[in-house]
Amino acid sequence: MKKMYAMLLMLGLLFTPFAQGQVTQDKKHHEKRAQIQAQKIAFLTTRMELTPDEAEKFWPIFNKYDLKRQALREEGRKARAGKKISEMSEAEMTALVDRKVAMEIEMAQLEKEFIDEVKGVVPIKKILLMQRAEREFKRQMVKKMRQKRN
Repeated sequence: MKKMYAMLLMLGLLFTPFAQGQVTQDKKHHEKRAQIQAQKIAFLTTRMELTPDEAEKFWPIFNKYDLKRQALREEGRKARAGKKISEMSEAEMTALVDRKVAMEIEMAQLEKEFIDEVKGVVPIKKILLMQRAEREFKRQMVKKMRQKRN
């Protein structure tokens, strides 16, 4: 019995660093994500030329929209996760394509609702500037990631 306890204790000690490593990695990922989000807010605010009053009204609406958008993207990732086309049945492929189209429709509807809501807060010109700035920010982030890999 003592050998059993000793064995369990050793196994527990063996796997503890791995568990701690995962927690540390998750924390780093969360911190990095928060840092990128802060950069994005600063970038968009500058590019849109938001006044303090506009920013105070705009960002809560945008953040709510962005969370919903992230949730939709995550749902799409989960639907595709680990699936190889070569291993899927015709019915599975059809369902996946149908879900992708439905998600794109949901995404467009979400964007329309966001724009309708934010029109009352900022001029339409700033909405167009926001859309352009989001694309530009994304391109810059992708470029930075590629440079880090090389």
